[in-house]
Amino acid sequence: MTESAAAAPAPVASEPTATAEPSQVPATEPAAEPSEPVVDTAAEPAPVAAAERFTVTIDGKTVEKTAEELVADYQLKQSSYQKMQEAANIRKDAEAFIAAAKAAPLQALRDLGITEDQLLAMHESELMKVIESEKLTPEQQRIAELEAEKEAWEQRVKEAEEAEEAQTAQAAQAQYEQQYEAQMLKSFENVGVVPDAVTVQRVATHLYNALEAGYEVSTEDAIEFVQSNQREATAGLLSSLEVEQLVKVLGPEKMEALRKHNLSGLKDPQAGATTTTLTSSAPATSSDADKLSMSDFFRRR
Repeated sequence: MTESAAAAPAPVASEPTATAEPSQVPATEPAAEPSEPVVDTAAEPAPVAAAERFTVTIDGKTVEKTAEELVADYQLKQSSYQKMQEAANIRKDAEAFIAAAKAAPLQALRDLGITEDQLLAMHESELMKVIESEKLTPEQQRIAELEAEKEAWEQRVKEAEEAEEAQTAQAAQAQYEQQYEAQMLKSFENVGVVPDAVTVQRVATHLYNALEAGYEVSTEDAIEFVQSNQREATAGLLSSLEVEQLVKVLGPEKMEALRKHNLSGLKDPQAGATTTTLTSSAPATSSDADKLSMSDFFRRR
């Protein structure tokens, strides 16, 4: 035996490989083939089919209508027909009642719910009228008819006169209000006072109170009286204010006017003796709620 043969490795016996039973061998999934991209058709809006239209003839004219329009027209027609039918039934019932009243008036009244006592009272009233009328001679009956016509005529004349008097009174009152308003504005101009809503209201109230008390006051005197009260109220208000509040109430224009007035008084004592009028709204008092407007003044007179 040579060295090469001795050096060759001896063959190693391999262990037998265990053969798996078919039930134990995991199934091999086939390789997934590449598929085409899936398109979501639900996201795309379905095409809207045009509404089917029908050709119909209305009042001799051929028009096209959709199914919805035909249904709406039919519903309207049915509603109109129902209302017309109800009106026809009401008219039919009225005609039937008139015919029944002519044939049997008492029974027709009973069907309306008139009681026997009410029917008896109606009969007695009508019977007394007939009896009284039969007692009269033809001449007396004619006189009674003329008197009834006269009373009706007098009532219509009275109503017409009252309506005319009311219209005339309203026109006269409106004219008097205009005249008196012009006179009051002239009185304000005479006393040198610029009228405002509050002052006019207070003047009207003062004039009314004077009339209620039984004496007359001229418009000029009433204006002076109201102005005096307003000045006293304004002076009382201003004297109770602090300096900062007084500046806010008077405003920059009046404060500047006061400053110039004081400077002119220092330069010319005679000029400083003149009085500067400060206009300010008088505070509301408890009696302000009873003030009258011009229209209220004339109405209450």
